[in-house]
Amino acid sequence: MVISLLRSRKFYNKINIFELGALRTGEQIMDLDVYPFAEVRDFTGKFQYDDFFIAIGCNEKRKYYWEFLNDNNLNTPNLISPYSLVDPSAVLGKGNIICAQAFIGPRSKIDHNNIINTSAVVEHESKIGSHCHMAPKSILAGRSVLGDCCFIGLGAKIIDKLKLANGSILGAGCCLIESIECEGQTYVGVPAKALIKKN
Repeated sequence: MVISLLRSRKFYNKINIFELGALRTGEQIMDLDVYPFAEVRDFTGKFQYDDFFIAIGCNEKRKYYWEFLNDNNLNTPNLISPYSLVDPSAVLGKGNIICAQAFIGPRSKIDHNNIINTSAVVEHESKIGSHCHMAPKSILAGRSVLGDCCFIGLGAKIIDKLKLANGSILGAGCCLIESIECEGQTYVGVPAKALIKKN
């Protein structure tokens, strides 16, 4: 997805992919070679690339590498699909990925290192913290607030004027009608209810 977005923007003559985990011999993604993350530095130890885009779905891992890049003063620009709609009054931090057909509404605010996936909706005056992931076709209604590291599942809906604590997780297809006050809580179903873990 990120490679497709980069190619659609036509800003970069060269795109390199770095694998954070074990690298398979000859691995390619969309006809591009994949390199071990250690090669992000040259033989002098300096970083040899201009812009970095974090294509990791896991919020915690994406947060870790975002902090690593920022601690090293590396550039993490926003990557916005030309097929999305971002209202001119919306405020975006750095390192956000806005996918095709996503809608970012008037006076909404999105902090840093978030993925707003295909056809996701962030309505007017809503706020999203950092390191969140809104899956395809998820909806955040007007004046609602996501804390940091929230995951909103495929097709999940959040009605207006709600607040979600840091680390909140909404299962696919659920509909949230009440705020989530406890951090790290998972909600599922319609209407969404807290998932009780079995011992």
